[in-house]
Amino acid sequence: MGLNKVDISNQKNRANLAIGLIDNKSRKVLELGTGNGELFLELIKRNFDVTGTDIDIRKHLEKYKIIKHDLNKRLPFKSSTFDVVIGLEVLEHLFNPYKTMKEIRRVLRKEGVAIISMPNSASFFSRIGQLYEKRMDNLDIYWHHHQPSVTSIRNLVATQLKIEKEVYIMNFRRLSFLNFLSSFLLKLNRNLFAGDFMVKARKIE
Repeated sequence: MGLNKVDISNQKNRANLAIGLIDNKSRKVLELGTGNGELFLELIKRNFDVTGTDIDIRKHLEKYKIIKHDLNKRLPFKSSTFDVVIGLEVLEHLFNPYKTMKEIRRVLRKEGVAIISMPNSASFFSRIGQLYEKRMDNLDIYWHHHQPSVTSIRNLVATQLKIEKEVYIMNFRRLSFLNFLSSFLLKLNRNLFAGDFMVKARKIE
């Protein structure tokens, strides 16, 4: 299958983009870093058998199948357990994302897929934002340990899995009234203007 590249100007949120990449026959899903549960709860609504992991489980999610776990450590699941592993804006927070990618591959079933997104820290607007980001001045164990580019994100995932689709995402967030420019800027230069980069990659044995 040839690499499929898609430009998205954030017309859908990240959770819906990820769900749209799941194969039709895939039902057993692992989400890494459930956070506030936006993706996790949407997967439940769509009748997926979903398990979550997070180092801090939010109170409104305590009744669900979410395991308290530090993703810097080995995943607490048997090999070849899941059809899909999803990690949205997670791997950049970890000490060694390469080890985590090996774990993702291990827990995926044969032909299973991983859906990974990370911020493109090399983007034009990210570079500007870093000049004013207060958290960049502090040592925060939960903040970004890595500042990846599109190329480094692609290379990270490709160490373990075969990438099938790439999605370039852009929005102006606080300046959302400027989002109409997103599609134009992505067509101009994806790597320079995409704020986030998402890939769908498959386990091939």
